[in-house]
Amino acid sequence: MSSERKEHVLGDLSDFPVGTHRVVKVGRREIGVFNIGGKLYGLPNVCPHQTGPLCEGKPPLGTLVARSENAWKFEWVNEGEIVACPWHGSNTTFRPEDASPTRTSPSAPMRCSWTGI
Repeated sequence: MSSERKEHVLGDLSDFPVGTHRVVKVGRREIGVFNIGGKLYGLPNVCPHQTGPLCEGKPPLGTLVARSENAWKFEWVNEGEIVACPWHGSNTTFRPEDASPTRTSPSAPMRCSWTGI
């Protein structure tokens, strides 16, 4: 298996407005392309829970947390960084700052770059 990187044209930048996502076919694989805050990220369209179509669910969500440093008050965090599988609701935290061109896991997010996609 070659580790050589290849460039794939996915569409025009205008096809991926801020706050949206779309599943595209790249070779034999499906990749969910997410525009989070004006930056594009890709995530394999496979849920690690039961191999469902992870990126075909609802738009990325956030979550409620309660922490001791906030006197256990609920706060909404990770807006746009959580993808829920449409099959069983299994959540994958999609943190853009963790995205890397060199991934250690097949379900880890990857950076997308473009010159015009």
